Amino acid sequence: MRRQAMEEALRAQVPDLDRRLRYRVRAYEQALIEQEYQQLLLSQRPELQQIPASEVQTYYESHPDRFVAQTEYYQFFFVETASTNQQYKLVNQIRSSDPEQIAALLDWCQEHARAYKLDSTYLEAGALEPLREGFYYGSLERASRGTPYPYTYSQGDTTYLRIFRRLETIEPGDRLPLSLCEARIIALLRNQRKQALFESEATKLVQQARLAGKVKP
Repeated sequence: MRRQAMEEALRAQVPDLDRRLRYRVRAYEQALIEQEYQQLLLSQRPELQQIPASEVQTYYESHPDRFVAQTEYYQFFFVETASTNQQYKLVNQIRSSDPEQIAALLDWCQEHARAYKLDSTYLEAGALEPLREGFYYGSLERASRGTPYPYTYSQGDTTYLRIFRRLETIEPGDRLPLSLCEARIIALLRNQRKQALFESEATKLVQQARLAGKVKP
């Protein structure tokens, strides 16, 4: 009833409503046809989805102004464990730049740590918030680069050892590292390939239709 009342009111004020609706429905159908055709082409050319790392790197280096930080990002290592007697060993491992030492620490953390981050990813400032409690060296954001900071955090009757090491900070206005841009670049390059394929195939279809006399020149 509601829709019917709206339709009657609309028809009373828009005399050419049927024509306008037909036009919009046709435009919507055409958009759907193009979308379905694009999906068909992509299903026939799955290799277009594979973007080589070298192509991503080239695009990143060729467009430095497109990848600028709008907020702060932090790269850090972090370990939290109830094994407080392991402090000396863990501090030495998390301080190390030796991949084997970090790999050994990762193995240990997978079995014993309550929480940890030992990869090279960058996270926004909000990721530091859960780590602040117990840190008595000042600001986590301004912790000396490369220095491990052991501190304790109590929850109920349990005291946990925490170790934080800030590796890098990306400030607003700095160029973003490739790792933070890679997914965006891959999506952009895939879309460029998709559009190029679609335009090329659509042009061929029109040319073939003209030769067959199905459309006017």
